Amino acid sequence: MEKQIDELDEFIKSIMIESNSVILTIPGIGFLNGAMILGEIGYISRFSNPSKLLAYAGLNPTVNQSGQFYTKTIRMSKRGSKLLRYALINAA
Repeated sequence: MEKQIDELDEFIKSIMIESNSVILTIPGIGFLNGAMILGEIGYISRFSNPSKLLAYAGLNPTVNQSGQFYTKTIRMSKRGSKLLRYALINAA
């Protein structure tokens, strides 16, 4: 099993080197994290602005309110891609 994991890691590394992606220049993002992010985003052009990508990742803030009640805490929506959210938080 260890051999298979090592083979997969090398395969992912070779694909990321071959793709020559700019994402690898970001501090904290390695081959595996970069592959996870690129794999989940797909074509970046399908997001018309950064806030839509942020919402897709589930990292956008939500405000809970009801009638006259306004909460003092703002949380992440956590409604988007769980894997993308994990990769971005892990890189941070």
